[in-house]
Amino acid sequence: MTQTKDKDAAGIFAKFIWRFLEFGTAPHNVVPGGGNISFSGEAHMHPGTAAQPHVFHTWRAYRKAARRKLLAAVNKGVREAQGKR
Repeated sequence: MTQTKDKDAAGIFAKFIWRFLEFGTAPHNVVPGGGNISFSGEAHMHPGTAAQPHVFHTWRAYRKAARRKLLAAVNKGVREAQGKR
């Protein structure tokens, strides 16, 4: 693992957990080792999490501007390659 200035290492695990935040999770068992019931006979269910959309909302809002900037950069490169400007 690489060094990070991020004290809680959120930057390292961000690629892994973003989808759980974006789409939420269903209720699921959290007994160590998997299975449905722990050795003591208790089920340990996690209630799941609600979706907290952030990635796709941001992208949808920025998509038009991103496309405009990309096309402007491509057109600028084409003009420079043709010797215009």
